[in-house]
Amino acid sequence: MLGLQLGNKKWVFITAALIIIIAVLVTIFLYNQLIGAISAGIASSILATLIFWLLTDVLQKNSERMFLSSAVERLENLEKSKTDGVINIIKREYDSNEFWINFLNDADKKITISGRTLNRWINSKEREDTLKKVIIKIVKEEVNNIESFDEPVRLVIYSDDGIKDEIERIGGNNVSKNTMSKDFLNEKMKIKNYVYNIWSKLNSKQKNRIAVYEVPILPYLYCNNGKHCIAGPYFNNRNNKNNMLIVFSGGEYEREYTEDFLGILKKIHPTNLALWAPQTIKEGANL
Repeated sequence: MLGLQLGNKKWVFITAALIIIIAVLVTIFLYNQLIGAISAGIASSILATLIFWLLTDVLQKNSERMFLSSAVERLENLEKSKTDGVINIIKREYDSNEFWINFLNDADKKITISGRTLNRWINSKEREDTLKKVIIKIVKEEVNNIESFDEPVRLVIYSDDGIKDEIERIGGNNVSKNTMSKDFLNEKMKIKNYVYNIWSKLNSKQKNRIAVYEVPILPYLYCNNGKHCIAGPYFNNRNNKNNMLIVFSGGEYEREYTEDFLGILKKIHPTNLALWAPQTIKEGANL
């Protein structure tokens, strides 16, 4: 009896491995136009037969059947997430230079980045230089019929009132609130100087291709380089609100985030960048 049970368990693992292999093959075949229809049909039939045989003849215990059903369901959900456009879920790290540099360099005709002050983009010399290069490259592209809220370069930050509200939400005593207020406003001043220094050296057409939006609140991080969309959900009752980034490449979820983000922008008007001029910066020649 013990040998039979061990034999059954061995078959469970072997069959589960076969199911995973076949599921992977199905995915590969689906993307191959030459053999997709035939191979996917055969593989799906084999997979269905294996699952039916496993559930009826091999697995005798309900717990074993539930385990396999759960594994199959996870595989199905993984495949569904791919079809919905989710291509990666990663940990958000402020020092992840390579990730963000690659994101910037992948931008071709559009770039949208958002954040409380966007200061993280200029606290690294490499990111600062790359962002400037990408902005200038994009605004120099000839673009006709630029629509409001869909400018080639969109930078989204908190308004001054939004920063104050964020500090109140974060909480703390008056001393810590005053410190945060100074820090956040100083960060915002740095990004204002950085953006103005780029914008002021562009010609009039190029200037119209950059839009800065100052929003009262951001319910999530949103960045889009025209190829990939990155969303970072914020949690109100968790300390690790910056801990997750979801990377999309098209699909249902990206559309939901993009349409919602556009709804946030449509409630306000773009900032007049001429009013951001520091006293020490004057209009320069075209780049």
